[in-house]
Amino acid sequence: FYMSQLFKGQTNISIVLETNYDISTATNPLVRYRKPNGVHGSWTANKIGTTLVFNAINGEIDLEGIWSFQAYVEIGGLKAYGSIITQLINKPL
Repeated sequence: FYMSQLFKGQTNISIVLETNYDISTATNPLVRYRKPNGVHGSWTANKIGTTLVFNAINGEIDLEGIWSFQAYVEIGGLKAYGSIITQLINKPL
């Protein structure tokens, strides 16, 4: 997981979470998030190889500060979670 600097309100960015596992048969692929204010939720993700990808195009990144992201899928009815990744979201000039 690597992103250059990101900014509050930025659009057309991809959040890519590497799982290091074959998730081709997984269901319910989600990118889970926790915003700097503690609000959490999830976005439906696309499975690409061993990664989950969410394309933020509508300003979903709406707060500055430290965000947390985590991959989530279900495999054979079992819940599987990826590592929690943090990303600083900056205030634009």
